[in-house]
Amino acid sequence: MIYELDKEDFPKAEKLFTTLKTNTAIESIFNHKNEARLFVDNRENPRSLFVLNSWAYYYLAGDSENDRFNASLVEFLEKDFFPQCIRTNTNRGFAFYPDSDQWAGKAEELFSHLSLTKSGKTYFSYDEKRLDKNWRHRVPEGFAVKRISADLINSIDKNREFVDYINYFWDSPDKYFDKGLGYCAVDSENFATICISVFASDNEREVGIKTFPGFQRQGLAYVTACAYIEECLNHGLIPAWSCFSENEVSVKLAEKLGYVIEATHPIYFASLGDSES
Repeated sequence: MIYELDKEDFPKAEKLFTTLKTNTAIESIFNHKNEARLFVDNRENPRSLFVLNSWAYYYLAGDSENDRFNASLVEFLEKDFFPQCIRTNTNRGFAFYPDSDQWAGKAEELFSHLSLTKSGKTYFSYDEKRLDKNWRHRVPEGFAVKRISADLINSIDKNREFVDYINYFWDSPDKYFDKGLGYCAVDSENFATICISVFASDNEREVGIKTFPGFQRQGLAYVTACAYIEECLNHGLIPAWSCFSENEVSVKLAEKLGYVIEATHPIYFASLGDSES
């Protein structure tokens, strides 16, 4: 069987994470900074765990050989959750994120019908001695790097993509402003690059960075990330960074900023098919 946990019972399932237990996204779920739904085999003493969230990384932890839980999970996804995603046209592309090698193998078995594509998620540690304190002199002419605020968002007409990016990770911009922080590179009317907290634990703020079309290859991601990192360090926070292993642009940017590869974990992408126009 499969049961959804109430928020006050989340701590009962936290122990089931091993490899990913210090992952910023996981910590953000258990300290209720980012929202998620937790499904277990037993509400009082769970052995197996499945996590749903808005950013569509569906975590698998605990006992991977719990056959009753696994069967119930597949049934729930196929008969309930996936049809809902199709009806609402949300999270049709997603990923299963196993906490262990055992769950990686089990995910390949349980969800083989979804034509999974295996990739990796690379995590970095930061060497704050490498912070570029002269980043302000690198801001390209015609742009400004600013701390993101509600007033700034409202002052820029072309802000839809920015708001969509926040809403992908957070329940609302208000919750983002309460728990996260961010910087952006802007010209007179556009967000060019945004660097925001996508996850928040007690002492970490994971970086989410995006440069919009037409503004790439101008050094904007670098200076915006520098501003974000500097703000984190000034508040005693760790500016966590992770990316897909094949994302060479993100890996190179991280290394240029002073990050060092720490670990890589498997992740499996899947899709429910093309959305209807």
